[in-house]
Amino acid sequence: MKDYNEDQYDLLRELTNIAIGQAAAGLDGMLNTTVDISIPKVSMVSFTDMRGKFLEIYASFSEVSVVRQAFDGLLNGEALLIFGEEAMSTVAVLLGEDVALSLEREQALLHETSHILANACLNGLADSLESEINITQSSLFCLQKPFMDFLNDLFPRGKRVSAWKYSLLINVILKARTSNFDCFIVIFLLEPSIDKLRCHLDKLIEEEY
Repeated sequence: MKDYNEDQYDLLRELTNIAIGQAAAGLDGMLNTTVDISIPKVSMVSFTDMRGKFLEIYASFSEVSVVRQAFDGLLNGEALLIFGEEAMSTVAVLLGEDVALSLEREQALLHETSHILANACLNGLADSLESEINITQSSLFCLQKPFMDFLNDLFPRGKRVSAWKYSLLINVILKARTSNFDCFIVIFLLEPSIDKLRCHLDKLIEEEY
């Protein structure tokens, strides 16, 4: 699989940063607190290297809750929203909920928060590419699961998923400035979408210059 060149990566990081900024603004409004975002990291990763990449990036988590969001249209793939172990209890406090967080309420908050972040991020990216992305119903991948168990479920050892032979991995961190909330947004793109995106990036680069 041909890798992106530096101009393509630079533009994709810029477009992703704009889209994630919109997602953070939506979360700001929901939680009434400032949410900081990291500089997006974008890389082409083979399926065989993906497990190691996740270990490198997310090993600081002890437990995670993860929501999976599929999408199609110009780009086909899925987003994973990976929340730290105290993220949802922090959301509940910021929303003024002073009762113990039930399992049902925690799941509802996960879906609500993920919906805001995924929709703003993916639609923002689609707008920048002057196209449309269809976002399907989200699903709960795991709830308060040890990180290594989550990793083993996501990348079972000894198994290979041909559809994800290569993937464009887009990684961004969101953190609430004054509270214990952290979330990683990871976007996987299927191989045909990697080529489609390359063409759109080249078009935007040509228009700019």
